[in-house]
Amino acid sequence: MRDFYRDFVKYAPALVIPALVGMISLPILTRLFPPQEYGYYTLVVSTNSILLLLLGWLPMSIVRFYPSYEKENIEGVLIRTAMTWLWITVAALTLIYGLSVYFLKVKLPQGLREMFLVGVVLFAVASLSEFLKVTLRARRLAGSYSFFQSLSSLAGLGFGLILSIASRLGMKGMLWGQLLSTALVIPIMIWVALPRDKKGAFSASLSCEMFRYGMPLVVGNLAAWILSLSDRYMLGIFRGPAEVGIYSASYTISERSIYLVITWYLLSAGPIGFHVFEKDGPQSARSFLAKLTRNYLMIGVPLVFGLSALSRPLVEVFVGKDYVEGFKIIPIVTAGTFLLGLQQRFQSGLTFYKRTVWVMVSIFTAGLVNVMLNLIFIPRYGYMAASVTTLVGYGVLLAMIVATSRRYFRWPFPWRSLVKILVGSAVMASLVFALNLTNLHIGLRIAISVPLGIGTYFCFLFLFKEITPKDVRDLLSTLGIRRAVG
Repeated sequence: MRDFYRDFVKYAPALVIPALVGMISLPILTRLFPPQEYGYYTLVVSTNSILLLLLGWLPMSIVRFYPSYEKENIEGVLIRTAMTWLWITVAALTLIYGLSVYFLKVKLPQGLREMFLVGVVLFAVASLSEFLKVTLRARRLAGSYSFFQSLSSLAGLGFGLILSIASRLGMKGMLWGQLLSTALVIPIMIWVALPRDKKGAFSASLSCEMFRYGMPLVVGNLAAWILSLSDRYMLGIFRGPAEVGIYSASYTISERSIYLVITWYLLSAGPIGFHVFEKDGPQSARSFLAKLTRNYLMIGVPLVFGLSALSRPLVEVFVGKDYVEGFKIIPIVTAGTFLLGLQQRFQSGLTFYKRTVWVMVSIFTAGLVNVMLNLIFIPRYGYMAASVTTLVGYGVLLAMIVATSRRYFRWPFPWRSLVKILVGSAVMASLVFALNLTNLHIGLRIAISVPLGIGTYFCFLFLFKEITPKDVRDLLSTLGIRRAVG
């Protein structure tokens, strides 16, 4: 776990800074622009997310195969093969994307059409950027990954706000800002990410192996998109873009908060997990997953409870008044996103043994359930139904991943820890909720609630010996803090 903790800290800026950028931009954008325009922006960003998912087999294959190819000192073959397929796939998808926008231009509103045109170029540039960043992850260059991710995020916000407000481009300016910031960082990222001393030729046999491993995950990722993003499209069809905007604003607050933890663990644990499995064997991987899951529960569960208790105050602070009613979805969305992160712990058992077809089947089934429920309930109940069906979908996904992964790879789940964490989180949330029933100023209530909740929760864990002084000393020693202090 030492390597995990070190990388966990190194990845912090890459997650915290973009999250802060999102929280800073949300109140600005939702106060400056109406829900309809924000809804258009959300639809373009969601479409680009879908297309990036189609490229997912490449980054997932790099992370999975890099440890073994590095061990044989032939990682240049992996990089060259993946780069070749990147150019081919991006060229094809960009052409299809652009032609689709062109032929649908009559049916699309002018504002949405103009945003989609920017989105086409942004997709092509973002594809290369994401490939380079995942190469940094596979090489365990966590510090460099964090630097480039943070720089792109901050520059994107700066350029975006200037173009949106000063140049009067509206929400389209935010897309241009992301495009400029990403394009400016890519040349430096190429220099750092790609190993210049590791030459290699394109490998047809490796391509086949990457396809077999990665393509089921692409199909699974598309189904995952259905779980997480298709509700926006259905809301737009059945309820209109304004409801998409209201739903997306509160969804962003809840999802980005808990998704920060999920991504943090995925970035840190993904490459290390494969290294442990390949080099130290299955038994070490079992111990690693058990400890990793306990840590995830320790952070994720109280975050769900805390965000639920603070849902209305947070929405009132971070979004405009036209969006406030969406606060009701936050407890549901955070719970669903937490389940998404939990299934990733069990999914490791399938990816270790390259049984990715089961990942595809599980996600596809959960996505199908989600779509069916959306079609039934969204036309009548709107965004509240969208949040509940997403939670149900993630629940189905977790159940299927657990059932299939344990056929190949079993590890001890920390049930005793989960009980203590649930009780501590419930106590913490009760105090925070009670505080927010008072007449204190909303900013003061939030400012008091956060340290009060954190302090109460960790005191409970110390009291019931879920966390011990030795755990703290070991963590500080691993991070080098004790040596620095001493």
